[in-house]
Amino acid sequence: MTDPQPSGIRKPARLRRGDNVALVAPASPWENRSEMLRALGALEAWGLKVKRGQHVDDRHAYLAGRDEDRAADLNAAYADPEVRAILCFQGGYGSSRLIPLLDREVIA
Repeated sequence: MTDPQPSGIRKPARLRRGDNVALVAPASPWENRSEMLRALGALEAWGLKVKRGQHVDDRHAYLAGRDEDRAADLNAAYADPEVRAILCFQGGYGSSRLIPLLDREVIA
C-alpha cells in the first residue's frame, strides 16, 4: 500500500471559526466591488476574521498596485503570526514579478 501523501508535502490545518485570514491582491485587482464585498461577507459568515492587505484596493495600470506594495502585503500576511491562511484575489498575471521582492526567510 502506498502512502497517500508523499513526503515533503505539508497539509495546512483546517480553518476554524475565529481564525484570521489575510486577503491580498498579488496580481489583478478586484473587478467588481459588490462581488468582492459579497466574498468578504461569506468569509465572515463562516466565522473567519478577514485582515485585508493595506494595498488591496490599489490600482496601477492592469495590476492591483505597484509591485513593491503588492509584495509588501504578501510579506506582511506571511509574517503575521495571527494569520492562519492567505487568500488571493483573482488573476495571477503579474504575480511572478513579486518573486524577487518576497522575504524568503519569513515565507519558509
